[in-house]
Amino acid sequence: MDMTGDTIKVVVPRRRQNDSNDRQLSVDQAFQYTPMTMPILQPNECVPFPQLACSNDSRLTSPSERQAVYRSELDTPATRERLAALLDPRRLSEIKFPRAPVQNDNSIRAELNSIPKMVLKMSKIDYTYKSSTTGTPPAARKKTLQMPITKPASIIIDIPKPPPSFRKEDYVNIQDTPKRQNEPPPPTKPVLATTSKKQKDDQLLASFESQLGEIFEIRDQIDLNNSEERQGPPNGIFDLPDDEDDTEPRLAIRLQEKLQSTLNQLLTSGRLCDVSPEYLQRLQKICEPVIERAQAINLQVPLGASDEDTSTWLSKLHTAESGAASACTLIYTVLGAPQNQDLLNLEALQWLPNVLVNLFENCLIPIVEARPDGQNSELFSYASAHHEPLKRLLDVGRKLLDLVARMCVEIKGAGSLVNATEFLAAKLIFVQNAYNDKASALGSQAYERLRKQAMAALARLYAAFPGERRAILDEVLTSLDKLPSNSRSARQYKLAPGKNIQLVSALFMQLVQTSAMQTGMKRSRKSRRGPRKESQASDSSDQSEDSASDMEVDSVSTTQEIEKRPLSRLGEMAQSLFHDASSSAHQIVMWMIDKASKVTKTGDSPYRNILDLFVEDLTLVLPLPDWPASELLLTALALRMKSLAETDKSASTKNMALESLGVMGSAISQIRASARSSLSAFTGEGESHTTTIARDLSDSVKERPHFLLDAHELVSARGPFSIVYSYLSQRGGEGLRTKSAQAFFLVKFGGLIYQASTQPQDKERDFELDSTLERTVSAILQQLSGSVKYNEIANGHTKVTEHEAQLAYMLSILNGRFCRMFLEIATTLSSSIASDQAQVRTRSLKSFVAMLEIDSSLLDWGPALVDMVLKCASDDSSMVRDSALTLIARFIMPRPALQKKAFMVLLKCTDDPNVGVQKRAMAHLKDVYLKEGRANVKEAIAVEFLKRTAHQETSVAELAKKILAEIWVDPKLATLSSAAESAHLDVAIEDLKSHIVRSVGNDTARLAPLLKEFLVWKLKDSKHIDQIQHLCARIVKKLLDAANSSESGPAELATLVAFVEARPEAVVPADLTSLKSYLKDLAKQDNIPKFKSVVAIFRLVLPQLSSTQAPLLQEVQKDLLRASPKLVQREVIEEVMWCLRSIDGVLHETIKLARFTISLVRNVLLSETSRGTAPAPPEKMEETKRKRMCLRLLGVAGKVFDLEQYREEFRRLFPTYKGDSVAGVIADCIWEHTSRDSPIEIQVRALECLGLVCQAWPGQFNKRHIRETFFQVLDGTSFSKLDKCDVEKMQITVLEVFQELYGKRAAVKEVAKKGESDGEVQALKNIGGDSKTREDDSAIATITNPLVDHLLHIITSETGLKALLAAQTLASIDHQGMTHPKQSTSAFVALETSTEPQVARVARIAHEHLHQQHESVCEREYVNAVFAAFRYQNEVIKNPQGGLVPGYTAKLATAFAIISTSGSKYVKKFISNLISKLNTEYSKLDVAGDEIPEHLLFVLFVTQNLAFFEYKKMDELLHTVLQLELAFGRNGGETAQAIESHLGPAPVKHAETEGADVVTPDPAPLVDPAMLRSLTTAACAITLISEARNFLKRQYGLSRDVRGAMQQNKQTKEAGKEPVRVHGITGDKFWHNSNAVLESLNSASAMVARCREFVQLVAVDDEVKIAEEAAMGAMMDVTPDQPPSAQRGRKRKSISGSVGGTPKRARGRPPKNGHAQRSASVSSMENGDDEDF
Repeated sequence: MDMTGDTIKVVVPRRRQNDSNDRQLSVDQAFQYTPMTMPILQPNECVPFPQLACSNDSRLTSPSERQAVYRSELDTPATRERLAALLDPRRLSEIKFPRAPVQNDNSIRAELNSIPKMVLKMSKIDYTYKSSTTGTPPAARKKTLQMPITKPASIIIDIPKPPPSFRKEDYVNIQDTPKRQNEPPPPTKPVLATTSKKQKDDQLLASFESQLGEIFEIRDQIDLNNSEERQGPPNGIFDLPDDEDDTEPRLAIRLQEKLQSTLNQLLTSGRLCDVSPEYLQRLQKICEPVIERAQAINLQVPLGASDEDTSTWLSKLHTAESGAASACTLIYTVLGAPQNQDLLNLEALQWLPNVLVNLFENCLIPIVEARPDGQNSELFSYASAHHEPLKRLLDVGRKLLDLVARMCVEIKGAGSLVNATEFLAAKLIFVQNAYNDKASALGSQAYERLRKQAMAALARLYAAFPGERRAILDEVLTSLDKLPSNSRSARQYKLAPGKNIQLVSALFMQLVQTSAMQTGMKRSRKSRRGPRKESQASDSSDQSEDSASDMEVDSVSTTQEIEKRPLSRLGEMAQSLFHDASSSAHQIVMWMIDKASKVTKTGDSPYRNILDLFVEDLTLVLPLPDWPASELLLTALALRMKSLAETDKSASTKNMALESLGVMGSAISQIRASARSSLSAFTGEGESHTTTIARDLSDSVKERPHFLLDAHELVSARGPFSIVYSYLSQRGGEGLRTKSAQAFFLVKFGGLIYQASTQPQDKERDFELDSTLERTVSAILQQLSGSVKYNEIANGHTKVTEHEAQLAYMLSILNGRFCRMFLEIATTLSSSIASDQAQVRTRSLKSFVAMLEIDSSLLDWGPALVDMVLKCASDDSSMVRDSALTLIARFIMPRPALQKKAFMVLLKCTDDPNVGVQKRAMAHLKDVYLKEGRANVKEAIAVEFLKRTAHQETSVAELAKKILAEIWVDPKLATLSSAAESAHLDVAIEDLKSHIVRSVGNDTARLAPLLKEFLVWKLKDSKHIDQIQHLCARIVKKLLDAANSSESGPAELATLVAFVEARPEAVVPADLTSLKSYLKDLAKQDNIPKFKSVVAIFRLVLPQLSSTQAPLLQEVQKDLLRASPKLVQREVIEEVMWCLRSIDGVLHETIKLARFTISLVRNVLLSETSRGTAPAPPEKMEETKRKRMCLRLLGVAGKVFDLEQYREEFRRLFPTYKGDSVAGVIADCIWEHTSRDSPIEIQVRALECLGLVCQAWPGQFNKRHIRETFFQVLDGTSFSKLDKCDVEKMQITVLEVFQELYGKRAAVKEVAKKGESDGEVQALKNIGGDSKTREDDSAIATITNPLVDHLLHIITSETGLKALLAAQTLASIDHQGMTHPKQSTSAFVALETSTEPQVARVARIAHEHLHQQHESVCEREYVNAVFAAFRYQNEVIKNPQGGLVPGYTAKLATAFAIISTSGSKYVKKFISNLISKLNTEYSKLDVAGDEIPEHLLFVLFVTQNLAFFEYKKMDELLHTVLQLELAFGRNGGETAQAIESHLGPAPVKHAETEGADVVTPDPAPLVDPAMLRSLTTAACAITLISEARNFLKRQYGLSRDVRGAMQQNKQTKEAGKEPVRVHGITGDKFWHNSNAVLESLNSASAMVARCREFVQLVAVDDEVKIAEEAAMGAMMDVTPDQPPSAQRGRKRKSISGSVGGTPKRARGRPPKNGHAQRSASVSSMENGDDEDF
C-alpha cells in the first residue's frame, strides 16, 4: 500500500532559552495525547498542546489497559488498509503546538503500542518553528521509532502516483483556487497570524475544561453531603431538587446558556473534539436525569387553579426548561465528536423528541391557539398572566428543535429520531397563530420565529434523507388546511424586495430546490437503515468491514465516473437530480390541484385560496435568482391547469384552472416587460456607459420580441446562464436556501449544456465546447458532486453586477419551459371564451383581461377573437357581460379600427337589465368621454347619462348625476378658479353650452326636465356653490344671446328654461327685454314652443325682480293677457296664468286678474243665456269652439288665481250662484256645462275645467252634485246613450283630474318629509287657524274611499291609458297612507304582470313602497294577490300562462323579487302557502262546462311561475322543489288508484310467439264522462306539478335526493349562495310540455291517454321516491321499522325487471292499503318539512 501521499504538518515552537524547565515533546510522547484512539479528526484540524486540569487526572489509562485494547490480532492487513483510508489527507489534522514543550523530569514515558507505532511509521510528519529557517530534506524514515526531532524541517508535499487508469487528456486545466474561500493567500508571516487564532481557541478550550472541572468538583461535594444538609447551589451552578420526583441536582439554566455558548464556539472552530471524552461523558451524565424527567413531566395548564397549584405548575415549567436546556447541552457534546461511540448514548437520544413533544403539544401549542374571545379564553387569560416563563420555554424549545434536526443529519446513530422530528416540525408549521399580539398570549412574532425554525428543520431533514422526502411532503400537504388562507395572515415570509409570500410557498420551493442537491445522499440512505439482526457485541467488529466494503464500492463507482467524459457525467448527474426535483414538484402540484378542484373558492375548505396564493407567490419570485424552483413548479402547474381547462367538465374546476392560467400568463408578460425595460435602461445609457455584459445580452436578443434564444446561445460564455453562474459564484452564501438555489440552477445549467452539445445542430450553427465552457463543465461537475463548494471557483469569472445578473436571469427564465408555454396558455384562455358554461366564459374573460393589461398585442391574433369578445357583451349571463365590458372598454375601444363596434356595444350596455352591468358601462363611457375629441361621440354619451339620471334604481341615477358633474361641471370649475376672464375660459364655456344644447336637442321633451333635475342636484353642492352659480350664470348668458338670435331653436330655449328653473337668479332684467318680442308673435303655430319657453322664463324670473321693474312687468302682463285668447294648449295656458300670478306678486294689482276672470265667466254665461236660439251649424261649431276656449281659460284661472278677496264683487255680478267663495262660483258655473244636454265636447271640457278648479280648491268636492258628477262618469252606467268612445274620453278626463290631484298632494307630503322640521312648524300653524286646509282634507277624505273602489274596478278590468291613470292615482293614494294596504296589495301584484311597461313600472314602485311600509300585512295577502294576478291575466290579458316568451321569465318575477327582500324565511313561507293552494283532489274539482277548468289554469299559472322564478338562495330553490314533491305525493297515488279503478288496467301487448296470435285484452269498461273529466283534470294538475319540479332539477343540476342536498348545504354553508343554472338548459321543453297538458281535455280519447300516462308517471316516480326515502333513512339512522311500502316498491321493481315473461299488468297499482301506506310515508315527509321550515 502506497502511503507516500500526504504529510501531517506539526508546528513545534523553538525552545525558549530563558526557561530551562521547558522542553520539547517527542513525537511518540505527543501521540499519547492525540485523538487517535477516538473517531477520525476533521480536515485541517490541529492537535492542541495537552493541558491537565487536575494533577490526579494525568493518567487516564494505564499501559496494561491500553495493551488490552490494542490486541495483537487487530494488527492485520485489513486494519492497515482501513487506517490508510482514515488517514486520507482531507481528514487529517494539522498538528501545531502553540508553545514550546515544558521540561518535566517526572513526566511519564511509555512505549507506544502497535497501532500508534504503525501510524508513526507510515506518516511523514514535518515540524515548523516560529522563526523562518532554511529547511533541509528530511531524513529517510526508519523502521524503528526515532527520538523527538529537535531541529526544524521544511514542509514536504508528496503527490501520490496516479492510478493506471488515469488519462491526463480527459481533464482540463483549472485555475488554482484555495480550498476555502475565506482563507487568504499565504501571508508573509503565516505562523504569527495562525498563532493568534490558535491561542484564542486554546484559551477557550482551557477555560471550558477548567469550568467543567469546577462543575464536577461541586457535583462531587453535593454527592458527599447528606440530603438533610443540602443548601442552595453554590455560585448558582446547580439547582437542587425541589420536589419528591427530582432525585438529581441539575445545572442552572444560566450556566447552561454559558456552556452552550462556549460549546458552540468550540464546535464552530473544530476544537470541541479536543475536550477530554471523559469530561464530556460526565457532563452528559449530569444532564441526562433532568432530560429524562422533562419528557414525562405534566405541563398542562391548570385552569381554575389555586395559588399552590400555580406555584407547582411554574416549578414544572422551570424543570421542563432546564430539561430542554440540558438536552441542548447534550446535543452539543455529541456533535463535537460524531464518531466517538462512547459519547453516543442512544437511550438518552430517544428522550429528545419526547421532550419536544411534551413542551409543545402538552403546553405551548394549546396556549398559542387560545384566543381571548373563544372557548379557550380562560386558558388565554391564565397564559397571558404567566407569559414570561412560557416565552422562555418557547425559546429553548425552538433552540432544541434546531439542534435535534442538526443531530439527525450529522450523527449516524440518530437516524431513529428522524421520523419523530419530521412529524413534530410539520405539526409546528401548521399551528394556528394569532394575527396580532393582542390576540396572542405569547406574542404573534414569538411563535412565527418558531414556525420558521420548524420549516428550516424540515428542509434540513428533507435535504439529508432522500428516502423520507415523499413522507415529508405528504405530511406537509395533508396539513395545508390548517393554514390561514387569506393573503394578509398567510404571507409571513419576507422577501428581499420587500414583498411577502406564504411560508408554505417558501418551504415548497426550498424542498424542490433541495432535491437537486447531491451532498450526503449516500450517507443519508445508510443512516436510515433499520437495526441489524446481529448482537450488539458483533457491531463493533463488523463496522470496520462494512465501512471498508462501502469504500470499495465507492472507489469502483468513482473509477467508472472518471473514465467517462466530463460532459456525459454532467448530463447524467443533471438529469438524475432534475428528475428528483421534478418528482417533488409534481407531487406538490398534483396534490394541491386535486384538493382545490373539489371545493369552491368561497367554501369552507381553504385549499382553493391557498392554491391561488401559491400561484401568486410563485409568479412573484419567478424573476428572482434565489428561487429557481418556482419555474419548475409553475411549469407543472401550467401543464395541469391547461389539461383541466380543456378536458374537465366541472365549471368550478375550469374556473380554477383559467384563473391560475391567467395569473401565470400575466406573470410571463410581466417578465417580458421587465426584461424589455431593463434592456432599454442599459442601452439608453449610451455606448460609453454600457458594460460589455449588457451589450452582449442586448445584441443576443436584438430583433427578438419574445427574447427566444437557442440552447447554444443560452450556455455560451456570453450567454445568460454563464452570467448568472458567475454572479452566483461570486455572491456565495452558506445557508441551505442559498446552497439549494445554487445547486438547482447548476442542474439546469448543466442539463442545458449537455442538451446543447448533444442535440442535432445546423451546419451554420455547429456547437462545440470551447475551453471556457469545458472549464465550466468541470467546475459544475465538481460543485454538484460536492468535491468543492459552490463559491470556490469564482476567481475565473467576470465581475457581474446585480442588475446585469437580474437581466440575464430573466432572459434565462424567458427561454425556459414555462415561459415558452405562453402561446398555449393564451390559446386555452381564448378558446374558453366560447365555452357553453357561463362561469367559464366569465373566468376566461377576466384572465384574458389580466394578460392584456400587460401585453395588449394578444388582440392582434385575428378578428375572430375580437368578435368573440364583442359577442359576449350580449351574453345571457350578466357575469359574462360585465367581464366583456371591461375587456372591450380597455383594450378594444382604443383601437381605431374596432372603435365604432366597441362604442356601440358600450352604449347598448348602459340599458342592460343588470344594474351592475349598467354601472360598469357608464364608468367605461365616462373614460371614453374624457379621452374623446369627436363631438358626436360625446353627445351620444352625454344623452345616455342624462337618461340614466331618471333611472328607477337610485344607485344608477346617483352615479349618472355624479358622472355628468365630473365631465361637465368639475373641469370648468378648475378653469374658473385659474382664469378670470380669459378667452380660453370663454371658449370653454361656449363649447360646454353648445354641447349641452346639442345633447338636449336629441329628445327635448324628455331630456330638458332631466337636465333641470340634474342642475338642481348639482346646485346643492355647498362646497363649490359660488363657482357653480357663476358657471350657470355664464352659460345662461350665452343661452340668452343664442335665444335672441333668429337661428335659435327649441333646444336652446328648452335648455335655457332648464337652467332658469334650476337657478332663476342667473337672469337679470336687462336680459328679459330682448325676450318680450316672443310674447307678441303668435301668428304661427310654430312659435308656440318658443312662446311657452319664454313665458316659463318670465314666470321663473319675475318673482325675483323688485317693484322698480314695474314698467317691464306691466308690459309683460299686458302682452300675456292679450295673448291668452289665442292659446289652445292647456300647458301653455297654465304657464301664462302662473306667469301672471307671479307678476301680480310683485305689482300687487290683483284687480286686473279679477276683471279678467269675470270677463271669462260672463263669456261662459253668455253662451248659456243664448241657448234657446238655435244657431246655424257653422255658427254652432264656432260657438262650441269659443265656449271650449273660455271654459279652459276659466278653469285654469280658477285653479291658479286666488281671488277670494273679491268674493263680494262676484256675488254682486252673479247673484244666481250662492257659493260662499269665488272658487265656488266658478265651479258652479262650469258644472252646469257637464249636463247631458251639452255637446259631448263641452261636457269633456267642462269636466276637465271643473277638475282644475277642484284640484286647487278640494273643498268643492264637499258639494254633492260635483262629487257625484265625477263618480257617475267613472261608473259609466248613466251614459248608456253616449258612444263608448265618448264615455271613455270622459272617464280618462276624470281620471286625469284625480291623478293630478293626488299626485300633487303626494309630492307635497314627500317634500314635507324631507324637511321634517319645517313641516312640523307649518302643521302647528295650521292647527285651528286654516279653515281652507281643514275643508280640503275633509273633502279628500270624503271622496277617497269610493274613489278607490272605482279605481280597483278599473285596474282589474281595463287596460291602456285608463289602467295607467287608475294605477298612478291608486299609487299616490297608497303613498299617502290613505287606504288599508290590504285593499291595494293584490291590485299592484296583478298590475305588475301587465304587458304595458308603464303600468307595470307604476305597480312595481307602489308595491315596493307598500312592502317596505307594511311587510306583515302584505305577507298575508300575497297568496290572494297571486289569485288576483291570475284572474287579471286570464280575464283581462286573456293569457293564463305563468311565463313570458321569449326569455322564459315568470310573470310574477317582479313580485317575487320584492318578496325576496324580506329574507328566505318569508320566501319559503310564501312558496309553501302558494303550493298548498294547488288543489288536486279530483273529487273537489269543478269541471262543469266545456272550457278548461279555472283551477287547472291556475295550476298552470303557478307552476310556470315557480319554474321561472329567479331564486336568490339555494335553500329557497330546494324548498320549492321539496314542496312540489310533497304536493305531487299528496294526491298523486290516490288519483292514480282512482284512475285504475274506473278505467281498469291498461292494455298490454304480448310479444308474438312462434305460431301464436297476439292476445288482446277485454275492452275497458265505460266511464262516466264527468268522472273522466274530473280524473283527467286532477291528472293534468299533478302532471304540471311534476313537470315544474323536474324542470327545476334539470335547470339547476339538482340530484334526486333533495333532502340530502338540503342537509349537505346546511353543513357546507352553501344554502345562502345563489344557485347556478346549468348552461344549455332552457325553458323550451318545459314550456311545450306544460302547455300541451291542457290539450288533454279536448276529447275523451285524449283524456284516457292522459290518465294512462299519469298512472305510468306516478308508478315510476313512486319507485324513485321509495328509493330516496330508503337512502334518506339510512343516512339519518332511522329505526328499522321502515314502512311496508318501501319493501313493496323494491319487490315490485324487481318483478318488473325480471326475465322470463311480461307480467299481467304493466305498472299495475298495488292494493289500496299499500297506497295508504305510501301516503303516510309522504305525509311524514311533509311533517318533517314543516318542522324544518
